[in-house]
Parts: sequence; C-alpha cells; structure tokens
Amino acid sequence: MIKRMNKKLGIAVGVIVVLVAGAFFYFYNSASAAVGNLNIYNGSAEVVHGGATIPGTNGTAINLSDVINVGADSRVSIILKDGTEVRLEAGTRIAVSDITYNGAKLSSAVFDLTSGEAWSHVAPLASGGTFEVETPTVVATVRGTNFDVSYGGAVSNVHVSTHAVWIALRSDLTHILQLNAGDFILIHDNAAAADFAAGAQSNFTQNDWSTFNENLDAPVESDPSATVTSTPATPTTTTQTPPKPTPPPAATSSQPASGPVLKSLTLSVQNASINQNETLSLTVMANYSSGAATDVTKQVAWQLSPALNIVDTQGNLHGTFVGTTVVTAMLGGVKSNSLTISVQAVQQQPVTLRSITVSCQKIGGSGQSVTYYSLPTAQCAAAGTYSNDSTQDVSSQVNWAASGTAAGAIDTTGYYRPESQGTATITAILGNITGSAQIAIP
Repeated sequence: MIKRMNKKLGIAVGVIVVLVAGAFFYFYNSASAAVGNLNIYNGSAEVVHGGATIPGTNGTAINLSDVINVGADSRVSIILKDGTEVRLEAGTRIAVSDITYNGAKLSSAVFDLTSGEAWSHVAPLASGGTFEVETPTVVATVRGTNFDVSYGGAVSNVHVSTHAVWIALRSDLTHILQLNAGDFILIHDNAAAADFAAGAQSNFTQNDWSTFNENLDAPVESDPSATVTSTPATPTTTTQTPPKPTPPPAATSSQPASGPVLKSLTLSVQNASINQNETLSLTVMANYSSGAATDVTKQVAWQLSPALNIVDTQGNLHGTFVGTTVVTAMLGGVKSNSLTISVQAVQQQPVTLRSITVSCQKIGGSGQSVTYYSLPTAQCAAAGTYSNDSTQDVSSQVNWAASGTAAGAIDTTGYYRPESQGTATITAILGNITGSAQIAIP
C-alpha cells in the first residue's frame, strides 16, 4: 500500500537491479526538468535549489529535491503537471523527495514535511500510483483525494477531507491505519505507538485553513475506488479497499438559517483582456433570497484553470503568464459564473537614440611643464540617451566636428587640438541626432 512499505518486500535480486537501473536512467535524464510550478496566493516563499536559495514568484519552476520555505502570513501552492496541488500554509518547510509521471498522470510522489502544514488536492493517479506526505514520524498515503498533514515540531496531524487516507508510523511501516472522510489523528513523537493504536478521531473542528482549502477543492471529486495492497506484520497479505465515503451534505448558505439565503454569485470584470504583467480587478456580488446584493470580492475563494496566474485577496488578477485563464469564485458552497481572462504578450517597441550629450575635459596648456601645444587640448566624450531611458557611451560611434573662433581639429577618438584662443564648439553626430558643447580656449 505505502510505497515505502513495498520497498521492505523481498524482491528478487535481478528485479531490483532492473528497477534501480531504470530509476537511475530516469533520474539522469529528468532530474533537471521541472515537476511543477509555484503559485503564490499571498505573501512570499523561497525555493532552495541545488544549494542556492531564490525568491519564489508565480510560475517559479519546482524541481526534484527542491525545498520550499513559506514566509510568515503567506500561503502558496505547488502545482504539479497533472493538476495536483499541494497548498502550503505560512511557516511551512517541505521538500520534493520523489515525483514521477506515467504519461499525463502522476505515478508516484513523496513530499517530506519538516514543519508547517500541507493540504494536498490529489488528481486521479496512474494505475498503481501513490501519493505520500511524510513527517518525521508519520507516512500518509492516498490514491486521489483531499487531505491535510501538519507537523509542529513534536506532533503530526493528519486530517481527511474526502475519500480515504492510509497512514503508518515511519518506525513500523507494516501496520496500516485507514482514515475516512472527516477523520483525523494526532501522533505525538514521544507517544507515537500509543497514539497510533488509539486510532482516528472524528470530532474535527473546521478552521480558516480547512475552510480555505475546501472552498478551493469544491466540487468534491468522485471516489477513485482504489485498491491498495500492503504487507502487515503477519505472513499473510491483506488487500484493503476503501469504502465509498458518505456523500457530502448539500451546500449551505453563508447566512444563518433565520436570515437571507445566499442564492448566487455574480462574477464580473470591466475588461477581460490585459497585457502581460498588468493587473485586472474582478468583482463578485452575492445575491440573497431577500433581493439584496452585496460585494463579497474580498471574502470568496478563487479557482483558476490553469492555476498559474493568481487572484489576490483583493480580487486583483495578476497577468504573469500569457494565455487564457478561466476564473470562478466560491463562497459558502455556492459557485459563481466563470469568466475567461486573456493575457496578451506585450509587443516590444524598438529602442531608438533620442539625444546625445557632449562633454569635454581640458588637457595641458600654458604653464604645463610637458605639452605638445601652448594652448590646452581637450578630450571629448559623447553619451547617447535612448527611448527606453538607458544611456550608453557612443564616443566611438559618432562623427566629430569642431568649429568656432578657436578653430582646430578633432580626431575620431574625440581628441581636440585648437589653433588659437577663442571659443570652440564640439559637435557629435550619429544618424540624425546631434549634440554639442562649447569650450573656451584661453
């Protein structure tokens, strides 16, 4: 059942060699490829990759063996290629220990949670596939469900939102406990065996984190009816098929029973098309049975498909990635209409030279001990300013000219030699743009 349990089975040496060789070949060719992307709901996160720590942004590639650190007052998620999401609460530290795909479906996944909280929304896996979240004490395995695992430094907590989860202690992977929808279990590091033997509890109390995730997960997927085989402590082999979970209750109103009932949500936007890296403001109105309508934009949970661009808590969609995104809002089990938002690539404008600034520095002259002329010379430079407000030294690109009462000549490097006292006008020309400066020759 649990992948790490299977590794304890006695397997013929020849089969092990084949599997190890195949795993090495896959890792060698695929370890550097991204297994998913980072999505930031709010706040910040860091990604530790290859020993280097980089700030996480929407769309940051997540690779095998990466570690994600979530900042304070932040919520992020890892979006895998099959649509599976691992949402991470503030203060979480989690490592991507194993990810493999079978075609478009996830074949196996292992996440090591060393602190914080991880809610997994697991898409249906490939045949025989497993998805695991591990703490230092507990291994939780599923085949397609929604569940939460937290670790606070001394206590592991596994809570099942839908379907079923199988857990085992890392110290004894041969004994397995099944948790069904609504169940949870607390495993204390210093009393793990006793807590495991006591079994699951069913008096779970909803909190902001679970409400946030269940709104994003709705509607509940159908039961994958997975059959998982494990090796218990006795020599026999047991096959466990998780029972069908009790259908969830009908969506309830976000208002008390005695008050107006939430009937529908209306999602709207003034312009459904923006340029890349621009922000679009969405509005959600709640329509009640009393006929009242209230702006609930800052209260809803957002669903996006694909989930690369994000909507923040203020209802602002950030167009980080080019393409179309279907956006839907959820509140109290009620789902809004969907809008398709288009994010357009920004056409880059050509950069052109806007102006030239000339500056000259006098060299030598009367009173100098060593000089080629009794009059001072000057070294001139030209700086070009471009349409993107950048500047660049263009001294070697311009055509130089000298005029005025001081007369004289200027070479291609901008070195000026006057012929007499007076005033010199030094001009730099590049295309149809010119710049000039005046020098007084004493």
